[in-house]
Amino acid sequence: PKNQNWFVDINEIDAHLKPISYLIKKVIPRNSIGMIYGASGSGKTFTVISLMMAIAGALPDWFGYKVRQGKVAYLAGEGYAGILPRIKGFMLDNKISKADLLVSTSGCDFNTEEGYAKIVNSLAEKSFTPDVIVVDTLNRFMVGDENSAKDVRSMLDYCDRLQRKYNCTIILIHHTGVGETAQTRARGSSALRGAFDFMFLVAQGESGHTIEHYKAKDSELIDKMHFELASIDLPGLFDEDGEQVTTAVCRQAEAPEASESGSETKYSVKSILKQFKNAWRDCGREFNGEYPFLSRSGYKDYLATKEGVTEKASSRYLAPTGRLIQPLLVGQYIEATQHGWIMIKPEDISIANLSGI
Repeated sequence: PKNQNWFVDINEIDAHLKPISYLIKKVIPRNSIGMIYGASGSGKTFTVISLMMAIAGALPDWFGYKVRQGKVAYLAGEGYAGILPRIKGFMLDNKISKADLLVSTSGCDFNTEEGYAKIVNSLAEKSFTPDVIVVDTLNRFMVGDENSAKDVRSMLDYCDRLQRKYNCTIILIHHTGVGETAQTRARGSSALRGAFDFMFLVAQGESGHTIEHYKAKDSELIDKMHFELASIDLPGLFDEDGEQVTTAVCRQAEAPEASESGSETKYSVKSILKQFKNAWRDCGREFNGEYPFLSRSGYKDYLATKEGVTEKASSRYLAPTGRLIQPLLVGQYIEATQHGWIMIKPEDISIANLSGI
């Protein structure tokens, strides 16, 4: 067969340009594959429920970002018994009476023909065509070793297959690493991070619960968001001792007041990337081949002269696990070289070549 329309004539570019379509504007793109990850106890499941119920329950916005209604299939690897009270709580808290959402009663081996067929056939039985499929969690649904690039690739291939079948968005829920320096990094093979269109880190720290945009393939990162977990009663539901059953719900919260050092906003991924680009410009817009290049010594000088950072602190910040470098490595905005870093995002390279970012 002829490969019709395989190439696009750039002189006909206007006919092919399309804006990104979102389920939640600037947050969850349509027809994409993404990850929401965080440590145990960070509130990631409550966050995901708030996102999905905003879509399935037709809320006008989520944390101020416009929502478009859609159908959600929630694959609950640990069973629906723990998920249902949380969903009910969110519905009560947001006055949602009906939602287009299905929850599985158990997990399955997603990246097998049997598991894939179970998902597809079960959706067909309900005559349900999802706009979003949530996989909670990756570990519960994946056959194989999450540290193996081969096994991870198998899981991603099945996700891609399901995404193309329904023209939907697939969201994998995952955990962070266990070490102190791995708390901003999704656990497992680096093949995971390279495959996603978007990534959000849910965390709990000194500033409370936060949601941070770590990767956006085709758009800008949005600012860090703050939330609280509020306890509410589930009317009519009592435990075996007759005590009222409660659950927690995710509610948007105000950002805490910045400290004198401004650390709350200073170290968001968005601000770190902006600072990195400013340092690159200040250091003479150097290139390594086609890639914008920032030397370690140049960045240190920039931090000392422009930010007032000491030599000892800058060495710590610019380490591979440091607060100024690890987020950009995780989000695949930069790659390390022998004496510094190169920017590898296509849009950054293009803009740098044209006019200097």
